[in-house]
Amino acid sequence: MAAAAACTFASAAVVIRLAFDLSPFEVTCYRSLLGGLSVGALAYLRGQPLRLPPADLRRLLPIGLITAAHFLGFIAAFKFTTIAHALTFTYTAPAVTALLAWRMLGEPMPARRWAGIALVMAGVAVLAGFEPQLTPRMLAGDGLALISALAYAAYSILGRRERDRFPLFTYAAWIYFLAGLALLPFALVGGTYHVTPTATAAVLYLGVVAMAGGHTLYNAALRRMHPATVNVIASQEVTGGILLAWLILGEVPGPHVIAGAGLTLLGVALVVL
Repeated sequence: MAAAAACTFASAAVVIRLAFDLSPFEVTCYRSLLGGLSVGALAYLRGQPLRLPPADLRRLLPIGLITAAHFLGFIAAFKFTTIAHALTFTYTAPAVTALLAWRMLGEPMPARRWAGIALVMAGVAVLAGFEPQLTPRMLAGDGLALISALAYAAYSILGRRERDRFPLFTYAAWIYFLAGLALLPFALVGGTYHVTPTATAAVLYLGVVAMAGGHTLYNAALRRMHPATVNVIASQEVTGGILLAWLILGEVPGPHVIAGAGLTLLGVALVVL
């Protein structure tokens, strides 16, 4: 499930660029609402409850806001920096996730897995490369990606924490939908309203495939494995995203791609096996 999620995430990195006739607020809001409606339909077909008592909605609201922060930071980062940099900084999340799992859930990580996380993060850094000159614009994008990383770690921990309280589709539908609702005023006020066929198709793909499909698979994996392990597997979005950016957008990677991919795969093996 985590590997399948990583495949959809990798494609999303490229598709986000194709949606940039719209603002980051619009892209994040509409993909989240669409993802929530899509998974809500699955919940209805599977007989999972969609009507929740106010106490449960209050419990899910902070997770929805964290979800909104993760996706908004991630999508906005692509406006300012390269796909390689945005993905790299976002996937500093596994170490934060492991620390939060230890402190909040009491789920320790063996030393071998810590070594694997370190290799993954080193591989991600090598894979993305380091720019010889950083502009203020790129630094702003890197900062947004770091905010996204922190929210991603919290999103992962909270998703695992709620695994016994809510059915999967009920949980996923509501956190996506709440994230979209939280961003709707910003999308309406600060939107570009420059709706093109390409942007529309991109948002549909992000909402149905990456959000309803990929992130629901990710949340399903969180219910079965240590959250840092799931996060590390999903970090292969970096490898796929950089390769797709090269093939589709012409963002040519250097020779460090093979070395970085090798390090991350070795790190994933240490974490998972």
